[in-house]
Amino acid sequence: MQKLSTKVAAIKIREAAVRACTLSMSGAIAAVALSHNSVLTAAALVLAGAVWTIVWTLFNIGVQLSAPRWVAGRSVAAWQAAFSGGLAVGSWGWGRLADAVGVDITLLVSAGLMLLLPLLGCWLRMPAITERGEGAEMLADPKVRLPLLPERPTGG
Repeated sequence: MQKLSTKVAAIKIREAAVRACTLSMSGAIAAVALSHNSVLTAAALVLAGAVWTIVWTLFNIGVQLSAPRWVAGRSVAAWQAAFSGGLAVGSWGWGRLADAVGVDITLLVSAGLMLLLPLLGCWLRMPAITERGEGAEMLADPKVRLPLLPERPTGG
């Protein structure tokens, strides 16, 4: 049971870190939109890049740890493909909005919407963790017919 409570605590910490990073990103985006000082803008961009990297890393860790070991690579690949597709569609949408209303207003709209995301995260919680024993047959490593070890070269 100790292992389960450790996993639950780790998920709560990751969720709190994602919320904090989202709020930090919102502030950084607003600072970029409103700033006329290049040093302040640069500092806000550094903060935005740092929290972006932290959140991306936390999401990748979550995907890797939630998938069975034998399929973790495919799970990460599917996650990254979905994320990249969402990033492309979102970039197109934000670009269209920037063409219509201007970059500064678009950045402020983005910052405002990012302020709402932690509230959405409170409503759409991460699923509860159960003991790994439930459905273990489904999560176990597959049985293979071929040996997975490379053949040893014969002397020659």
